[in-house]
Amino acid sequence: MTANYIYAIAGNGSGGYVGDNVPATSTPVDHPSQVTVDASGNVYIGVSYNARVRFVPKNSGTYFGQAMTANYIYTIAGDGTAAYGGDGGPATSAQLNEPGGVALDSAGNVYISDYSTYRIRFIPKVSGTYFGQSMTANYVYTIAGGGGSSPDGVAATSANFNRLTGVSLDGVGNVYISTIGDQIHFIAKTGGTYFGRAMTANYIYTIVGTGAGFSGDGGAATLAKINNPYGVSVDLTGNLYFADSSNNRIRMVPRTTGAHFGHSMTANYIYTIAGGGANGFSGDAGVATSAKLDFYSTDGASGVCVDNGGNIIVGDYNNHRIRYVPKTSGTYFGQSMTANYIYTIAGTGTAAYGGDGGAATSAQGGGRAARKKTTPPGRGGAPAPPSPRARAGPAWGAAGPHQ
Repeated sequence: MTANYIYAIAGNGSGGYVGDNVPATSTPVDHPSQVTVDASGNVYIGVSYNARVRFVPKNSGTYFGQAMTANYIYTIAGDGTAAYGGDGGPATSAQLNEPGGVALDSAGNVYISDYSTYRIRFIPKVSGTYFGQSMTANYVYTIAGGGGSSPDGVAATSANFNRLTGVSLDGVGNVYISTIGDQIHFIAKTGGTYFGRAMTANYIYTIVGTGAGFSGDGGAATLAKINNPYGVSVDLTGNLYFADSSNNRIRMVPRTTGAHFGHSMTANYIYTIAGGGANGFSGDAGVATSAKLDFYSTDGASGVCVDNGGNIIVGDYNNHRIRYVPKTSGTYFGQSMTANYIYTIAGTGTAAYGGDGGAATSAQGGGRAARKKTTPPGRGGAPAPPSPRARAGPAWGAAGPHQ
């Protein structure tokens, strides 16, 4: 592969499901919703319409209890039935329903945002106790959702969510969840003070949003209005980012007070860092907050992720582009860029599939194959994103990093 060119790494462009243990580029993946890459370069794909999470190993070996061949594709969760079932049993025998967001913690445990079962599902890498439950390696469990209580200040498994649109982890294993209920939620791994609030381990709390709308920039995140947040991402210092899709903005909640993206910010307050609210396409090579983004659709919305260098990657859904906001000025993806400005790094704006083996900025983003844009050395980790409903049909969603 050539740096800054684009390639398909999974999927053959058709829908449906044929089978596992075949070359990843030879088989259908039906509506891949999010892609996550671990520290070893293995690829995890939430395939919504196949009701499965699939896996492409970088090297041959044993993963999730299965012998696997490099660059082949395998199912690691879901039996293809769109339903809820299987907790406490092998993940490959369980039922999922539109699994979208896929995230990993530093130990290699897998978290799944199971969109239409209103739950976060979990696959431990090794047997042990997680989230207060005794668990077996490669089995699946619910760690949030499925209860009847409002998701604030209660045990996470007692919470009742609206549909889940993203999941992410920070560096110490705290869990962040976005929902169509116009809120971002948080599960503390250990008891302590987070976001200015005393929290109990394995309980869930609302950290952003009071309901649908747009308000609150420059004020407390818990008092802000957001609208259809899709995807959530956390950087290495604990700052939170999400795509406020119906507001056509990327918003941020800083962990600590200081300067971020050219603005003075207060810890636990909320700010817009890209997009001005109007839908459309404009603003490349200009200030990110003056740009137009076009996020929301009835089939899905766009995602956001942050790489290890603190740069922001945006899946601009209806503009059929991947856009990029660098943290510092420099050369990225072969382009000279200015800090806090926005640029297109993949896609021409045409809703189609084409351009593999050529420059990513000349490609069309409409195919269903999961695709890879090669990153020059020293530019951070794999991008992610998250966006479980960011369908790779009419446009692209952002991929998700290993947290």
